[in-house]
Amino acid sequence: MKKLEKIEDSGHMRNKEKKVFTLMMIPHWDAKPRRFSLRPATIFACTGFLVFLLVILSFLSTYLYNRSENYRNAYIESERAYVLLKEDYKLQDQELIRLHEYTRLVENEVRGLADLQKEVLDLVGLDPREYASIEVAHQPVTRSGGPAVLGFRSNDDFSPIGNPTESLLDALILEQRKRMESLIPDLEGQLDYLEAQPNILPAEGRISSPFGYRRHPITGRMHHHDGIDIANSFNTPIYSSGSGVVAFSGYQPGYGRMVIIQHGYGYESLYAHNQRNVVSQGEHVEKNQLIAYVGSSGSSTGPHVHFEVHRYGNPIDPLSLIDNGNE
Repeated sequence: MKKLEKIEDSGHMRNKEKKVFTLMMIPHWDAKPRRFSLRPATIFACTGFLVFLLVILSFLSTYLYNRSENYRNAYIESERAYVLLKEDYKLQDQELIRLHEYTRLVENEVRGLADLQKEVLDLVGLDPREYASIEVAHQPVTRSGGPAVLGFRSNDDFSPIGNPTESLLDALILEQRKRMESLIPDLEGQLDYLEAQPNILPAEGRISSPFGYRRHPITGRMHHHDGIDIANSFNTPIYSSGSGVVAFSGYQPGYGRMVIIQHGYGYESLYAHNQRNVVSQGEHVEKNQLIAYVGSSGSSTGPHVHFEVHRYGNPIDPLSLIDNGNE
């Protein structure tokens, strides 16, 4: 029995010795071959390690590839965004140039309207200070299209449609137009007033007697001369000094043949010592319309027209109006 057990043990040992892998390396030069013996467990462990390493390398390569793709896509997007931004800034620069030109044109237009308003007011004798016009100060235009003084910043969103500057300038023009339109009633009233005001000499000739105190040419006594005398030859035309309605056309002792015109606005004018009147009471006359001819009717020493102007019933020097009317 012991002998049998020894035989089995020696067979089992030989089986164990067979489960070894031998790797031999035989060089091509004169050297001894080298032999490596590897157990299956070692080979299994090395194989497992290699598989694990391959898995790790595969994961890392996939991760790095994805990262590189992301970086590449991000770079492409940034390049595209840069191109779009560059185009956007180019459009903004073009819009800024257009807005600067538009602003300059509108400023000139508004200033022209303001100057025209002042000129018209000066012509009709109204005080321009009582009619404020729009002052347009030059304001830098930002990339947003709005004046910087209004709080628009240069990095605001750019929009070429509905631009704040254009809206502002259009509003300025509209406001100035409204101001000009609002002047129309005042201008019409002022023009009517200037047309009615007796501010032109009624006849050609020499002023032989001024307004104020003088010695009466007939009685020789000092008295106040309520008008002026314009001497000329008989039948020299006499014209209305302003538009209005004939309040009297006839004969009065002392004044002779006389015409009285009511002009409104408190004004009334008188033309006396006429040779002949050519207008009738109640008739409307225009400024510089023929109303009579120079004569010497009534208390007169020679052919002339006695010209008086009254304001609210009080006589005033006609030359004070005529001087103003000729300015």
